[in-house]
Amino acid sequence: MKGMLFPLDIIWVRGNTVVDITPDVPLPSSGTSLGDLPLYFPAEPIDTVVEVPAEWCQQHGISVGAKLEYKQLKP
Repeated sequence: MKGMLFPLDIIWVRGNTVVDITPDVPLPSSGTSLGDLPLYFPAEPIDTVVEVPAEWCQQHGISVGAKLEYKQLKP
């Protein structure tokens, strides 16, 4: 991902269920052109993508099938 500053876990979500996880997405190599960046896709259709620091899913026990709870943040 262009401009990414740290490795990521990508959590692919449909409804409130994790349908796929792409763990440990690395930083792009310096000088990589936009056209040469890898593309990442979920294994199933999704409606939400959550990006978190790499290894976050493992540290927090998030796996495929997990149910996510959304909370509205107060302004």
